[in-house]
Amino acid sequence: RSIGTDVALATAAVVATGTANRVLYKLALVPLRQYPFFLAQFATFGYVVVYFSILFFRYQAGHVTDEMLSLPQKPFILIGLLEALAAAAGMSAGAILSGASIPILSQTYLVWQLVLSAIFLKRRYRLNEITGCFLVTVGVVITVASGTGAGASLQSTGILWPLLMIISFFLQAADTVLKEIIFIDAAKNLKGGSVDLFVVNSYGSAYQVWS
Repeated sequence: RSIGTDVALATAAVVATGTANRVLYKLALVPLRQYPFFLAQFATFGYVVVYFSILFFRYQAGHVTDEMLSLPQKPFILIGLLEALAAAAGMSAGAILSGASIPILSQTYLVWQLVLSAIFLKRRYRLNEITGCFLVTVGVVITVASGTGAGASLQSTGILWPLLMIISFFLQAADTVLKEIIFIDAAKNLKGGSVDLFVVNSYGSAYQVWS
């Protein structure tokens, strides 16, 4: 298969699993509406089991080295804290907001990521990328202000819960940028090598449980 086919299949898999995750996320919050923190912790323990299981097999196969496992832990602690706060805020707001309004608010993640990467990674974006981000922001504002469909459900819940959901996406964006910084720093600490993805995710999830 061509590289383009592999990328298309991988993209489709990400979209499908991401959509399923969002649907199940909302379905789980229906019976557990009063216990969002419990659901967040339960999901986190699931991440820890899955990530460390994969990490173990990758270590046995030689894809993960002792040098990767001995990287400084402070960035991973911060990742765990950000992920814990994002999960708690997102679950709390998701229990109140309608299923249709959550995908609308999730578009703010793109805006946060562009802003934070420009600040901390010194990344510069082209005009068309900035314009696209601006249009996403305008779309969210118009939807919220429209008073119909998802906008009506957002207005009916008040400002607190939509704001809390937006904050959760800000924390997720900050978490993503911090992970990218870890990958960049690891290339220096490992003398040109790259840290395995499951080292970052496993340690981050472990500290998320601890947080």
